[in-house]
Amino acid sequence: MKKPAVMILVVFLLFSCDLSTIPNPIIGTYVLRESGTSSFYSATFSFDSDGTFIYSEVVEEEMEVVMEGTYTYSLSFFDFERANGNIGITLFYPDEILQSGIQNLIIHHGSTSFLFDWEADKNTGPKSLTLVTNPGDRTQNYELSYYGKPGKIHSGAESDEEEGV
Repeated sequence: MKKPAVMILVVFLLFSCDLSTIPNPIIGTYVLRESGTSSFYSATFSFDSDGTFIYSEVVEEEMEVVMEGTYTYSLSFFDFERANGNIGITLFYPDEILQSGIQNLIIHHGSTSFLFDWEADKNTGPKSLTLVTNPGDRTQNYELSYYGKPGKIHSGAESDEEEGV
């Protein structure tokens, strides 16, 4: 009789460990709307569960750069509808970007750190990810809207209507 009780306890402990794991809330693709428009985007971030991301930013009217890097994050708070913490992004520009003189991209060459705020709707899922550059001045933050699963990169030159979103 003691053996089945011990086995049930072991199984319960194994499953309870999995249930207590907090999921990575920021997984997915997020877009930064072009200032003053509702359908054009200036940047896209696609965070995958393996700690890699794809970053795309429109630097001129018809020029867009796309790069890949890695990220790490830590949570300060999480409750399935809201999360916040720190995100460290590592991105090394390819030689053609370094030599082109392109400056002032959102993600800098090397390591960039942000505070972040993530929000979801209990019925529809992720809504937004805010990369906080200056907690005292919200106008300097990057307010990103959820666009879909990882890897679904939105071209900044396309509008929602053309993309079918």
